[in-house]
Parts: sequence; C-alpha cells; structure tokens
Amino acid sequence: MTSGRLHTISESEILPAPEVIDRQSGELAKKLLDEVKGSNGKVVYLETSCKISNDTVFFDFASVKSKDLARLLQDCSSAVIFVATIGHEFDRLLNKYSKISPASAYLLQRAGLIMIENCCDKFMEHVKSESGCELTERFSPGYGDLDLSFQNTIFNALSVEKLAGVTLTSSLLMSPSKSVSAIFGKNGIEGCNQNKKCVAIDCDSCIKKDICKANEL
Repeated sequence: MTSGRLHTISESEILPAPEVIDRQSGELAKKLLDEVKGSNGKVVYLETSCKISNDTVFFDFASVKSKDLARLLQDCSSAVIFVATIGHEFDRLLNKYSKISPASAYLLQRAGLIMIENCCDKFMEHVKSESGCELTERFSPGYGDLDLSFQNTIFNALSVEKLAGVTLTSSLLMSPSKSVSAIFGKNGIEGCNQNKKCVAIDCDSCIKKDICKANEL
C-alpha cells in the first residue's frame, strides 16, 4: 500500500516581503503578514518510477493518459508527485477579512498565491539538493490534457488528508484553498551527486560515469 511522506517548510521560507504584496504602500501588507505568521508550508509527496508508452505514463501506483505529461517526463527515470498547502488558518483569516475589509482580503489573496508558489519552489529546491538530480517543471492535474480527476488518484495514493489535512471537494477543488497538487520529473542520468549515493539507474550510460565518485562512497 502506497503512502506519502510529509515535508515541512518554515514560514520564513514562504512569507513574501510586504512590498511584493503592495507596491504602493507596504504598511497594510506588513500588518496582514504579521497575522499570517505561523502558516508553515506542508508538502505530502511520493517518489515513483515512471515509464512512458505512447501517451500513457505509468507510475508505481497508477497510470494516466496525458500527452503533455508524457512529453514532460520522457527523459526522466523517476517522478515526484506532491500536494502542498499553507493550511486552514490562512483560509480562516481570509474569510474574516472578506467580511470586514475587501482591500485587506485582496492583499491576503495575493499573499496566499505567492506563499503557496514559494512552498512548491522550496520543496523542489529541497528535492534537487538532496538527490543531485535535474528536475523538470512541475505540472498539475487540470493543466493541458492531464485530467483534473487524477487528483483523486493522487490523494488516495499519498494519504494527503491524514498527513496534511487537505481534502477534495466533490468538484475536485482542494481545501484549504491555498493548496497545489503537481508532478515533476527527476533526471537521474543528468543528476549524479558526488556527495550522496548516486541516483542514476544505469551507470554504464551515465554521462558523468568517468568523474563520478559515488562508487567510492
């Protein structure tokens, strides 16, 4: 039975600067960001092998037909599937200001979008640093020809609700609202890390085999 792993990202890594939220005057943005503090990012993820056959991508736990995703992962030895969120507390704060201050709610919406994107970026930086692999761009269900219904498969495989408290509505939207599901590829052949165990799956064809020191570790 598959299940995801949980990675936490601190608020200091995902909070934007006030001037990024409000270019005219950062005072209100600063006040709102002070209230947002404590909204750590949570990422539930699963690494899986990926194989491509025509327009179908085969993961360890499921397969999905998507020409766009197959093209993205065509040179990858494995993929990472994840769901990231900044939590329910942000939604409660947004709901509060939506009733009393449209201007504050607007700035919070901007902040939330930046925070969840920062959360995804920081998680990918973590994966790249740990593995030494080159990564593709991330790709989400609902983009291109990857059907939004694949979110059901992701949530079931990763145990997202149990690990991070993120749920899917009947219309396949996520709650908390500032949550993202996505897939990115890892290119092990391009990504030997000399300070860690080699992640290449075929050393004979690895372009770095002559300089790689993984065999000495």
